[in-house]
Amino acid sequence: MKKRKQNRIPIEIPIRYQKILSDNRLSEENESLTRNINKDGLLFKTKEIFSLGEKIKISVLLPAIKHPIHILAKVVRVEEIEFKKERGEFFGVWR
Repeated sequence: MKKRKQNRIPIEIPIRYQKILSDNRLSEENESLTRNINKDGLLFKTKEIFSLGEKIKISVLLPAIKHPIHILAKVVRVEEIEFKKERGEFFGVWR
């Protein structure tokens, strides 16, 4: 397994994300929270299914900044999770 060059910071930051479809249109916008983040990527949870290598547009919503930060990213990790009252998947993305 490849080690990360940077440590991740556990933090919940609101994001909006959209899949970039094959014809470069954007899918419907969805919302989530990051679970952790560093300068090279972030991890977030969603009930939507993604594939490795899939491209997405992420808008990071920081309270101190008036406009969202837009990131074009690629899915590099998919992990299914199950909790007592929650089911979903985590997705790691790389900018």
